[in-house]
Amino acid sequence: MKLTKPMLRVFSLAVRGSETLPELANGIGKSQNWASEVVSALAEEGYVAKERKGRLHQSRVRVRLSGTPYALKLKELLFQYRTIDFSEILCGIRLDLLAALCLDWKDLALASGQSGVSLAAARQYARQLSDRGVLQRRGRLYRVNQKAWPVLQGFLKELRNYSLLNGALKWKYKDEEIFAIDDEKMKVGVYTGFARFADFGITIGLVGALCYVPGRKLSKEEIFVHSLFEIEDSRTLYLALAFYLKNKLEKRKVGKVAMKYDLYTTFSELAQLLAAREEKLKVGSLPEFELQDFRRVAAMYGVEDV
Repeated sequence: MKLTKPMLRVFSLAVRGSETLPELANGIGKSQNWASEVVSALAEEGYVAKERKGRLHQSRVRVRLSGTPYALKLKELLFQYRTIDFSEILCGIRLDLLAALCLDWKDLALASGQSGVSLAAARQYARQLSDRGVLQRRGRLYRVNQKAWPVLQGFLKELRNYSLLNGALKWKYKDEEIFAIDDEKMKVGVYTGFARFADFGITIGLVGALCYVPGRKLSKEEIFVHSLFEIEDSRTLYLALAFYLKNKLEKRKVGKVAMKYDLYTTFSELAQLLAAREEKLKVGSLPEFELQDFRRVAAMYGVEDV
C-alpha cells in the first residue's frame, strides 16, 4: 500500500481529465520525466493504467483510471470532498495506519505493529486524525469513523481486500490472507478455522474450508479466531463456542488475536453469550443463541457444565 503526496496530486489531475504527460507535468509545474516516474508508481500500485496511442514514432503515453475497486473509490472520495487536502490524511505511513484501523476497534500498539508505523508516530497521527473526525476513540481503542467518512472507509477496505488469489476472501492485510475454498485443489497456504477443529477434538463434516497464507504453524487461538469468519447460523456458532470451551482458551489471549484479525467486536459478543444465562439470546450480529441447543451440541464433543 503506497500512496505519496506526488502520486495523489497526479491521480487527482488524471481523474479530472489530464491524460498526457505534458498535461500532468504542466498541472503540477514539474518536468515530464518527473511526471512519468509518478505515473509509473501509480500504475505499479494499481491506481492508473498507461496506454500508448498513435503510430509507433508518434506514440504518446495516455493515463487512464485503473479498474481496481480501490482506484474507483479514491476517485469517488476526491470528488465528494473537493475542498479537503487528503495528502495530510492518506499519504505515506498514515495510509498503512488507517488501513489497519478501518474495520474494527484496535489498540494503537497492535495497529503500529501491523502497519510498521512506530508507536510514537501512530499516537501522533491518531491525535491528528481524531481531531479531524477521521478516527473514533473508545478508551485505548481506535477505528475509522465510518459514519462520518463512509467513502474513506470504503476506499481503505477495498485497498486492503484487493486480492488475486482464488476463493472467497474473508480477511486481508498486506501479505496475510484468509479465504474460503470449496475444492482442495484450490488450497494455498495452510488450512485453518473449522477445517482444523478435528485436530483439537471437534470433528465436523465440511463442504468447504478456510485457508491462511502465508503458510505457517497456527496456534489454536488463531484457528479459533479464524473460525469466526465462518459463523453463518446457530449451528456454526455452537461449534465455535464448543471449540473455545473444550480447549480452555484464555479470553485475554484470544481477544488480542481477535483484535488483530478485526474481530474484536465479534469476540466481545461471543463473550457476552458465554457470560449470560438466558435460555434464548440475540447479541449483536451473531445468530440467535439457545442454551438448550448449545448444551446438546457441546455434550457431543465432551464439553460439560455449560
